[in-house]
Amino acid sequence: MRAYIDSSWMRLKGDCLRQFSEVTGLQLTHDDVVKLIKKYEEENNHLEAMDMINEYEIYDTEIDWEKGLKTLIDTEQQDKILSVLEHKNEYIRFVIDSMSNNKLCQTGSKLLDKMDLDIKDFPKLKERLDKKTIRYYTYCYVKGPGSKDFMPLWKVEDLFFGHDQMI
Repeated sequence: MRAYIDSSWMRLKGDCLRQFSEVTGLQLTHDDVVKLIKKYEEENNHLEAMDMINEYEIYDTEIDWEKGLKTLIDTEQQDKILSVLEHKNEYIRFVIDSMSNNKLCQTGSKLLDKMDLDIKDFPKLKERLDKKTIRYYTYCYVKGPGSKDFMPLWKVEDLFFGHDQMI
């Protein structure tokens, strides 16, 4: 029976593993969880690996952190990203630069706020947000005064005073 249990737990994922260990009484050691994380990484299942790392709070594992964080970014799991960055702050720039695109720049900005970091330290993200803001207010101007956030062009221009390249 013990041999079956020992081979079975390696096929389980996330919450199922925790339930399995509670039902069977199997005590997973730090090395067991690290072995499972490595197995997930070898299978290119970075999401499961990152879930296990967060679930068991094992941030000292040698894995490809950039691939794992990229997977969390792509699946928009900000809470897990924040948890990892609290322990692996050397990847903050990588994460923020990865979020410096039109789709994720607002999420990157919120992440900076949660970590109490200055956006001026991340010029790619700042530029992306500035451009997105200009496009938004230009669109509102084109829609006309009936638009919710309508502003005359001279006010939009004032928002970016001193940033001639943006204007």
